[in-house]
Amino acid sequence: MQNNTTIYPVILAGGAGTRLWPLSQVHHPKQFLKLVGSESLFQQTYNRIKNIEGFLPPLVVCNKESAPLISHMVNKESLSVIVEPTSCNTAIAVAVSTLYTFKFSNDPLLLILPSDHFISNDDEFIDKIKRATKLADKKIIIFGIEPTKVKTGYGYIELDGSAREGYFGIKKFTEKPNYQKAKEYVESKNYFWNSGIILTSGKVLLEEMQKYCPEIIEIAHNCVSTLKTEGIFSSIDSNGYEKCPSEPIDTSLLEKTKNILVYPLGKVDWNDLGTWSALWDINRKDQNGNIIYGRAIYKNVKNSYLYSNGRTIAVTNMEDCIVVETPDVVFITKRDSEENIKDIFSAYHRTNSASTENDKVVIKPWGSYEILTEGEGHKVKRIIVNPSQSLSLQVHQKRDEHWVVVRGTATVTKGEELFELSPNQHIFITKGVKHRIKNCTNDIIELIEVQTGAYLGEDDIIRLSDQYDRVTLSTKYV
Repeated sequence: MQNNTTIYPVILAGGAGTRLWPLSQVHHPKQFLKLVGSESLFQQTYNRIKNIEGFLPPLVVCNKESAPLISHMVNKESLSVIVEPTSCNTAIAVAVSTLYTFKFSNDPLLLILPSDHFISNDDEFIDKIKRATKLADKKIIIFGIEPTKVKTGYGYIELDGSAREGYFGIKKFTEKPNYQKAKEYVESKNYFWNSGIILTSGKVLLEEMQKYCPEIIEIAHNCVSTLKTEGIFSSIDSNGYEKCPSEPIDTSLLEKTKNILVYPLGKVDWNDLGTWSALWDINRKDQNGNIIYGRAIYKNVKNSYLYSNGRTIAVTNMEDCIVVETPDVVFITKRDSEENIKDIFSAYHRTNSASTENDKVVIKPWGSYEILTEGEGHKVKRIIVNPSQSLSLQVHQKRDEHWVVVRGTATVTKGEELFELSPNQHIFITKGVKHRIKNCTNDIIELIEVQTGAYLGEDDIIRLSDQYDRVTLSTKYV
């Protein structure tokens, strides 16, 4: 990479990850799950490109549901976050982020990264990115992966036969072909998988988007001019944004522009982890080809992925299957038919609201809560508060709360008094009394909360102070 070339990484983190439903949920999508290793896919993506010589602090684009997770995972490190009022696919996210980066550079070299891909050899990946900068100030560079097997869930890039210094010309893109077509593509040796990773000049990107999707650029200009910024978060005004065409950057630009080349990532070990089969592919299996997570009883089961988030699952006499148990739903499918999962996902959310009001487990910046049971006038939650984290100092107008600590030591504010509660100790908070739970220890706190009252909605919270800045307007999402 030339000394005067600076890369501005942009991480697109607004996707829903529906093909990994039901583990991937609206409020906690795939990129924020710990699917491989001890960090989420988003954390792996962020850590892969932070503090790299020649790279600026990253810019993240996410929706308002994901902002709390990002706030917690990066712990207010050096980065910027653009918060969309709603997910509108990647074309507008790329346009807004590109215009935003011109605040910091006359012509930034943008590295646009999906937040939910698995890459095992980071050093080799960064080396490939730096090598690809040679033509990135004049061309849109899309990174290609040499196919290793037939995959119908990937996009394919057909080469046009031209090559220049390691770059290849593109004849056409094909998104998710059927099995026979994908087999022909792989056998021809004339196709790459589309990684979705882009490197290009901001000026080149804007010129090409102005040519092929001017409506999206116009909306993006309005969004950037009205951003409301406080701290690391810049919130997009919802007026006009929701009318933006919901188009991926691939169909709105990449498949149309002629000013594009593909650059192979070579030996970089890459997987988009878009399906349960992809997770089965990369994880270690037992002698029968099974991957077991959580509590499972099984017999005569082969080449399957069994995932339990809590309850015991029992499976027998099955091959090539996916069984996923969560507090909300149990999902069962054959591994080769899981592409239909989007239809099941849509059907589920037609009958079950996608809001966190109806989710059994909800991730918060301080930890999580799980709804154990609820009925008229009452709701019972299991609350986890992570080490050194704290709920906001708050007041409820319509409900009372009774807390029982079952693990750890909780520091509790009730009115003007401060208490330390150990396991088996409890406290009662009446409506109108300010209160807070704080974890001052290095272990998690687990407690049971019983709510009683005429109204138990999550919007019955008046925050008085908060370490995640949820009291202020621009950081209300965290």
